Amino acid sequence: DGESLLQIGQGAPTGAKCFNGREIVADPAAVHVVWTSNLGQAEGLKGSIASAISATSSPLVAHILVERDVEEKFQQFLGIAAGCRSAPIGARGVLRLHAFDADVVADTRPDPNTKWKWRLDVAENFARFH
Repeated sequence: DGESLLQIGQGAPTGAKCFNGREIVADPAAVHVVWTSNLGQAEGLKGSIASAISATSSPLVAHILVERDVEEKFQQFLGIAAGCRSAPIGARGVLRLHAFDADVVADTRPDPNTKWKWRLDVAENFARFH
């Protein structure tokens, strides 16, 4: 819903303590969903998370995988305090940012020198396999 979408990326106050949401993450009823994203998909990511929030009555833990070189930009975009990895999503959700190095998935990606070029050949698509 629109309210959920507005809550994603509100930003943490300066000097705010890191939010870990341990109670929500540990809740056996919590729904854990993993997204991978790059900056070009960031706005759509917010909409997708908001849709997941409105589609479940259970607490939601949104795990976002991003390449390390854009981690800081995603922290700002998603409203995660500097130096932190999580932020609340309303009263019953947690947003968790997980950064990965593109080299980690290099072996699972197709050889760029072959004649087969994939539109989906971006590191984010292969990160979820690790």
